[in-house]
Amino acid sequence: MSIQYKIKLAYGGLVDVEPFVAEGSHPVEEEDTLPDEDTPKTLITKDRMNILQDYQSRWSTLKFSQIDDIYLEEGAPMYELYGNVFVQLWAFHAADPVTLDIHKAAGMRVLVLPSTLRGIEKVREWRHPNLNVRGLLELAIDPDQDLMALVEDIPRL
Repeated sequence: MSIQYKIKLAYGGLVDVEPFVAEGSHPVEEEDTLPDEDTPKTLITKDRMNILQDYQSRWSTLKFSQIDDIYLEEGAPMYELYGNVFVQLWAFHAADPVTLDIHKAAGMRVLVLPSTLRGIEKVREWRHPNLNVRGLLELAIDPDQDLMALVEDIPRL
């Protein structure tokens, strides 16, 4: 089973991540080992193969376990999707507190999208109403590295 599992992973361009912890799963690859309370519960290859086959079947038929409608904020043309994180930026006009000059500012909305494989049951959302940037030009995110890059247009004096 282990070789078949690795072949299916490779065929799908996927990589196995250790340890995969799931509630109620077996503690180790050997089925006859009993866990103690402190042992993390990792899935045996048979369970992983079932999850992989279900995942591949849902993508090939486009029949997903959960569908959520996510609506873009009005006037928010800049967004980025990376993995299960969706970030949307919107622009608004704000006044500089010192000079009272009007400039474009940006707010941000972050959504962590649900995933049965990741154990995220519903959309989680938070907002930052003012990022304190002017003239936002570009956005890039990489949640795996805890990284966000914002490119802003700073006028020359």
